[in-house]
Amino acid sequence: MQRSSRDPIRLVTMAVMGLAVGLSFFPPQATAQAGSETDSLGLKEALRKHRHPVRLAGETLQGEGGQMLRRRAAEATVTVLGESHGTREIPALLSALLGTLQARGELNYLALETSPWTTAHMADSLQKGPAAYNRLVRKYPEAIPFSNLRPERALIAGFFGRSEKPRPLWGLDQIFAFAGPLALGRLETLAPSPRARRCVSAAPKSEGVPHIRSPAKSGREGGLGCPSDQILRARLPERRQRASRR
Repeated sequence: MQRSSRDPIRLVTMAVMGLAVGLSFFPPQATAQAGSETDSLGLKEALRKHRHPVRLAGETLQGEGGQMLRRRAAEATVTVLGESHGTREIPALLSALLGTLQARGELNYLALETSPWTTAHMADSLQKGPAAYNRLVRKYPEAIPFSNLRPERALIAGFFGRSEKPRPLWGLDQIFAFAGPLALGRLETLAPSPRARRCVSAAPKSEGVPHIRSPAKSGREGGLGCPSDQILRARLPERRQRASRR
């Protein structure tokens, strides 16, 4: 089912929740409620009352909980999954939910715990196919935290492959601390001269963090012929291009 451009955004996002796993649903129009029947319940009793067993059969959510998840996610504008990293169960559950929602035309976007810039690189590689996406993750695993794990990687590739939108991924986090090598790759592409390109490609990397040496004191350009303004200038074409689109 294709959705028109006027349809409301329907978004699923994964976020870290330290000690528990849960789903939150945000309906299109949230209304305040004076009180609920669980206000006077203790935590254990409330959890027991709202426990909904979920079974995963193939790639389909089943059981009372599976039906509830599909129904509530279809009604909501935003569905947020709180998750613990490094577990197989969460990607499997979310993949099944995404597949059902996409098949019914009830989902537009998937938000990731990566930066918009990193997510754009992921989308570019996914548009070229799974092999290009896997090469990106293998080359810069530290730059794509959590989503570089095999179950999460398969989940994202599956969602992207089923989507009819050119950019169905949203990045809602900051750039990870060890994304330096990925940034240097972009600077090398934008380098305005062979000398600047040599300077960027020769930058040593320590524990995933690139370090560009300052010019040597004995000469303005240093041993590699890499004045600092050459490196900074490599960023200007991209900035001009962004400014012209605004």
